[in-house]
Amino acid sequence: MNPLVRCPHCGHYHQATLEYCPDTGLPIYITTKPEPQKDNQKLLVGLAIAAGLMALIGAIFGFLAWAILWLIRLSLRKTG
Repeated sequence: MNPLVRCPHCGHYHQATLEYCPDTGLPIYITTKPEPQKDNQKLLVGLAIAAGLMALIGAIFGFLAWAILWLIRLSLRKTG
């Protein structure tokens, strides 16, 4: 006995060996994977957050580099 599958078009159960629905004539199995819908707004918000974090990290490291160079210059003035 062949297992039954539910048809996505008519809702009836058909033999698993059938490729097309006998009621509608449409294929029972999807042959290609549907492409997922992309949410552009979530992508843009994520990119904006990532860019903001990168700018903040760059500012912090820039300030630290400036402070280290300033301390080195200050110590060279006292010794030299």
